[in-house]
Amino acid sequence: MSKFSQLVNVMHTYQPITGGVLADVYSIAFLVNSGPHDLTLVNGQIGQLKFFTVVSVEADPAPPYGAGVTTLTTPGENYATIIFTNIGDRAILKWTGTGWRLLYSYGAVVTH
Repeated sequence: MSKFSQLVNVMHTYQPITGGVLADVYSIAFLVNSGPHDLTLVNGQIGQLKFFTVVSVEADPAPPYGAGVTTLTTPGENYATIIFTNIGDRAILKWTGTGWRLLYSYGAVVTH
């Protein structure tokens, strides 16, 4: 698949996420932080890219009423977790065939 084809596919496949398991069908995940959520990634295809960005942060409607936080709990090749808290937090991951590799992050807290 050419880089142009990958870019076109990325631009047309997105999924709003509030937590749970993220299927590998979608390349872009818009995170809606409305409470603490754990997000798990399934395996991808070699070279597949995943783009995450927080587009909304809401107060948690249930106790303890904390700010929204989404934690990517699938350990990658060069990270343990990625924590998204604020609007604009983002990360780009790439599937290498053996795991997800963090290529870029902004604002998100990356643990090793």
